[in-house]
Amino acid sequence: DNTGGPRGQLAVHPAAGQFVLDNAARSRHPGGINAVDGILQAASEFGFALENGYLRMPEASSDAQADQMLAAVRSRLHTLRPLMMSGVPASGMLPSLRGLSRASHSVGLVYASAVPLNAYMNHAARGSPSDRLHRKVAAGVLTAQYYGAMARIAADPELAKPAVVYLMPLGGGVFNNPAGSIAKSIALAVERLSAEGRLEALDIRVLAWERNLREGEEMRRLLQGLGKLRASGR
Repeated sequence: DNTGGPRGQLAVHPAAGQFVLDNAARSRHPGGINAVDGILQAASEFGFALENGYLRMPEASSDAQADQMLAAVRSRLHTLRPLMMSGVPASGMLPSLRGLSRASHSVGLVYASAVPLNAYMNHAARGSPSDRLHRKVAAGVLTAQYYGAMARIAADPELAKPAVVYLMPLGGGVFNNPAGSIAKSIALAVERLSAEGRLEALDIRVLAWERNLREGEEMRRLLQGLGKLRASGR
């Protein structure tokens, strides 16, 4: 489809994507690559599960139960492991998808996924304990992935610094993660990197889809409100 993740994957050598397809955890290959296996060690007893690449969340019958479930997830967020690749040739499809790029440079890739909200396998009535639980879990997973990826890049001694990092607004569109939650997750990750003295090693840019001007404008507004937009507006 034309969403950011698939288009980003198509822009590089197909071997990277094929490796993920062949080795990712799924119903027929439960022992495959699983970024949230550490989280599930603490949260699966409540009904959290990985389902073909997406995190299935349970329903909570009360605020107290929702808090208990959320605490289990948060206690293991530090174990989340985004799949990262470096040195991937940018020799995939052209933006038109009508030919292959002749580019000779390489890029790094981070494979990350938002948690679907009121979509796919996760549904909850607005304002219910389950709704609040789902939104907080989704936001926490976003923050952990943004932070984990950027912290690893900042610590890589082989990368010239500052390393340019393009962040995609994970979870918008059909996954229903609010733009405000996405922007806040980026901001929280940046604040932690700053507190740890790692921010100067990164040149962070948020990449919006050129065919959706509203997305870019909204992210600028939200990041500016959070004090994270550079003076240039980029």
